Amino acid sequence: MHRYAKGALALVLTLSTSAALAQAYGGIATGSRGSQHWRDPVSGVSVGPSERKSPVIVHAGWRIDEHWAVEAGHARLMDADFAHDGRSSSAESGASYVAARWRRPLSESVAWYAKAGVARNTLEVTETGNATEKAHKVRPMAALGVEYAFTPHVAATAEVASYGKVATRRSHMSHSLLQLGLRFDY
Repeated sequence: MHRYAKGALALVLTLSTSAALAQAYGGIATGSRGSQHWRDPVSGVSVGPSERKSPVIVHAGWRIDEHWAVEAGHARLMDADFAHDGRSSSAESGASYVAARWRRPLSESVAWYAKAGVARNTLEVTETGNATEKAHKVRPMAALGVEYAFTPHVAATAEVASYGKVATRRSHMSHSLLQLGLRFDY
């Protein structure tokens, strides 16, 4: 290949990559912990968590136009410990999702948005004696939020999101939460 052709090809690839990245965004959020319940295997009593970690949600997307985008994300949602009558259990749950996002600007800095898609919810519960229960469910996912742009490339977000529910024989997790985060536009 002629060296000018190689240079032109490199320029076209660079411009194409730059144009594709100009439509990309990513973000991170944390939020409320949703609801969690564990039923003691001996007494049958349903108890709430004795200790919980805050959820962490990461996502990335690609803007199709000013209003529409496609987004995918992963969330570590409900890591919790349960204790009752000397027995204990720990649960780890999360969700991975793919959604369409519709955005409507309200002003130069403020916009609201809605997301709809599907999420794969997972749950793993480890009980005393290392007995483990695992479950996963694919559920509809929806969110409604508002964003405030500090700069053309950084925005604060607040949204109410529902990723779905997942349950084992003795545990139930509802992945609906209020989350606050940051989005970075490229």
